[in-house]
Amino acid sequence: MCSTKLATAWAIGADVTTVYPDEAGYTVTSDMGSRYFMIKMHYDNPRQTSNLRDSSGIRFYLANELRKYDLGYVLFGTLSRPTSIAIPPKAEQFIVDSYCPPEATR
Repeated sequence: MCSTKLATAWAIGADVTTVYPDEAGYTVTSDMGSRYFMIKMHYDNPRQTSNLRDSSGIRFYLANELRKYDLGYVLFGTLSRPTSIAIPPKAEQFIVDSYCPPEATR
């Protein structure tokens, strides 16, 4: 899971806008092997309200010069058992041990 190429994520309750520092960015070059960028959205409408308008989106800014720092995400969890991070009610402490090899963070 630590090798995923996730660019950004959002969930209910999180900030609507994510702004990254000017000196950091995602590397986009012709030798990356990827030609596409996929946006995956999940909608939440528990009241099943009709006639809602979706105004979500993403804005990209491309630069000619690479940034000083590369952005990336580290996700903790497991793909084999998603409920393994289900925090029990009233838990005072909940520890999640994860491992990502050094070569995945380069």
